[in-house]
Amino acid sequence: SVSRGTGTVVVMTSGGAVNMKGFARVLLEPGETRRVTVELERRSFAYYDTDLGEWVVTPGVFEILVGRSSQVIELRRKLTFTK
Repeated sequence: SVSRGTGTVVVMTSGGAVNMKGFARVLLEPGETRRVTVELERRSFAYYDTDLGEWVVTPGVFEILVGRSSQVIELRRKLTFTK
């Protein structure tokens, strides 16, 4: 039987804030694996600065978490933004 699953991509800031930034829904046969791509753009790491009136990325370390949900994380990678 075919199984339905969702892969979730979450970005965590150095301050600990967590935001879901993407997902992919796939159908798999038992035992089947599949590569799924979820693209993150610079804005995925930004916040809206009301004083500047634009999206801003604060320099620092962000952690990208990938899993079946935000509670079931199977892959972690760090990404550093500098000025």
